[in-house]
Amino acid sequence: WEFAKDGDELVFVDTIDTDSFRATLFLETDGRRFVTHYNKQAIRDYFLILHGDWISAIQEAKARGAAEGVAFTELLKAGQDSGVYPVTPAVDPAFVTIQQTKMDAIRDYLLGRISADSTRETLQKAGLDEIGFYRAAGKLEAFAKLNGI
Repeated sequence: WEFAKDGDELVFVDTIDTDSFRATLFLETDGRRFVTHYNKQAIRDYFLILHGDWISAIQEAKARGAAEGVAFTELLKAGQDSGVYPVTPAVDPAFVTIQQTKMDAIRDYLLGRISADSTRETLQKAGLDEIGFYRAAGKLEAFAKLNGI
């Protein structure tokens, strides 16, 4: 449930965001078939594939935090500051651009700005671009482990 303020009134609002839908496409390239995600699962996969050490550090800090009664973010930050945990990685700008293209296409379709056919074409291209991103990074097999069919 989400609420917003409209003047002096508190109103219930509904949102469409990357957690409000689960959209996927099956795409083929180079004789292989993959599931591509058009929601925040794509970002989850990005960090698992490219920054698994950081994900492991978060999991360790969460486990320690639960056992010690301390916020995991405090433990993570302290571990990062001391060099025990890797620093929070930035998302590659090329990957951000691919995700932005996906979100823009979905938004524009929902707002009636582009046709279903145009949306499909844009999303297919973005999905293939994402697969190409992992190929160029030398991580296609890791992507395939999560999303290969």
